[in-house]
Amino acid sequence: MRAVILILFIFLGGTARAQLSYPEVDSLSYRYYLHKDWKSLVRLADEAGKQKINFYYLNLRAGIAAYELARWTRAEKYFLEALNDNEGSTIAPEYLYKIYSLNGMKSEAAKRIGLLPDTIQERLDFKRNKMFESLFVESGQRFSYNPDSVRNSYYYQ
Repeated sequence: MRAVILILFIFLGGTARAQLSYPEVDSLSYRYYLHKDWKSLVRLADEAGKQKINFYYLNLRAGIAAYELARWTRAEKYFLEALNDNEGSTIAPEYLYKIYSLNGMKSEAAKRIGLLPDTIQERLDFKRNKMFESLFVESGQRFSYNPDSVRNSYYYQ
């Protein structure tokens, strides 16, 4: 009988979670962010996500934490969620640009940097691909000594 109770306690106790609240998650995530406790911040964001607590600053902080831990895929997920919450954000696209650049995804990086103001693009030292490096145009008469190239004109020799 004790074994059954012990097994039930282990299974139920292992799956039971403390219920989080929005103010608690906001406060804890901010504290972890300020102290650069990246692992705790990512764990908190994962747990909050399981409890359907999701907001812009949580996603942004968790994205930065995952980025600092070099967990690019997880950071991308958080930054994309942050962009869904706040499309005017400049921080999330900047980090997404960095992630895509680090992973060699140039077309995705170019899409993200296009959302950023010119000042941030300059700070990131972004150089746009130029369609033309230079264009040279020349006008004037052309002289030819070949009668076949003149076509429908009179050719005097």
